[in-house]
Amino acid sequence: ERERESRLTSPSPLQVRIPMELTAKHSVSHHDIHHATATGPLKDLVFEMACAADAHIKTARSFHSQVAPKHRLALLPAVPCHVYLQQLEKRDFDVFATPAPVPVFSLMKAFFNESY
Repeated sequence: ERERESRLTSPSPLQVRIPMELTAKHSVSHHDIHHATATGPLKDLVFEMACAADAHIKTARSFHSQVAPKHRLALLPAVPCHVYLQQLEKRDFDVFATPAPVPVFSLMKAFFNESY
């Protein structure tokens, strides 16, 4: 069953989807999101979501050798996700800090080395 999600909107037209269970667990309010306030509870929530995302990436990568070479390109989107998670960690899980763009070189290197 899909987790229930709350729709928290940011000042931009983009929507942020965060599981309601996590907003309740970490006591994150709509105010924190609307006003782009990187509070301790919000950083804890982002940390928990980032850990789950990282676990999913690691699981996908563990199947790399079982995926036929012609289908491995399907794993390439994991590269910018992994780079974003690393940048998020460097920014102390502040989702409102401006991230650096994902360098194209990292995508090319992953593609040629098949390290995605």
